[in-house]
Amino acid sequence: MGDTAEVAKARSRVYHNHTDERDTVPAYAVVEWTFTDPAWQEDSGTESIWIEIDGQRIDGFYKGSGIYNIRFVPKRADQWAYEVHCTTPHLDGTTGGFVSTVPWPGQEKAGDLEVNRWWSDRTESDTYLDQYQGAKTVAQWRKAYLSDWANGLQWLK
Repeated sequence: MGDTAEVAKARSRVYHNHTDERDTVPAYAVVEWTFTDPAWQEDSGTESIWIEIDGQRIDGFYKGSGIYNIRFVPKRADQWAYEVHCTTPHLDGTTGGFVSTVPWPGQEKAGDLEVNRWWSDRTESDTYLDQYQGAKTVAQWRKAYLSDWANGLQWLK
């Protein structure tokens, strides 16, 4: 969109525990969970936390002072479920969920950051590709991009 790009607010939702089906976030927003355990004194490499969501493993990271965070971006409107995997017994195997909705960006909240508008910011119905908001704006180059990539990999044969 060049120099005239509009500014939007980057949506993020921070939770200090598990979420459930009553928690709603905008699709394409950053969902961040903060888990605290006093036993976590430092990032020794042995304390780790990650979630399994949508067939993916999303690793957490240590913030210090016994706090680990995990961040995930839902890329469509859906009902999401996750399971925590962790070296701390009281968290390992615990589960949660949330609902993501379109259109992006949803309601602004304190702490949202200003960002340039991207394809996912487009709420016009003619920019949807199936359920993916704004995707038609970039999908027009998909075939050319993937063909170029495939041609570049020919040397592997």
